[in-house]
Amino acid sequence: MRTSNISNQYQSHWRAATHDQLTTARAVLINVGQANAATGDAGYQDVIDCSYALAKLLQERSDEIRIESTGVIRQQIKKEPLLSSLPK
Repeated sequence: MRTSNISNQYQSHWRAATHDQLTTARAVLINVGQANAATGDAGYQDVIDCSYALAKLLQERSDEIRIESTGVIRQQIKKEPLLSSLPK
């Protein structure tokens, strides 16, 4: 099942980096509160870093990780707290 935003004015880095290329995901990392949309190259790199971190933890390929986010547009994620919340 796919969902879509009612307002998708800004292409989210989460969506560009992970969502559209996948037909099946092995895992999903959900971020609420910081959309990471319209945040430039730094936001794109954040999504790549989060995908790799979860893939390493789960011993999966990073292209099988889906990242979903909702929140304030133009607000870059707080990547370190997000990654540190993953199990060790």
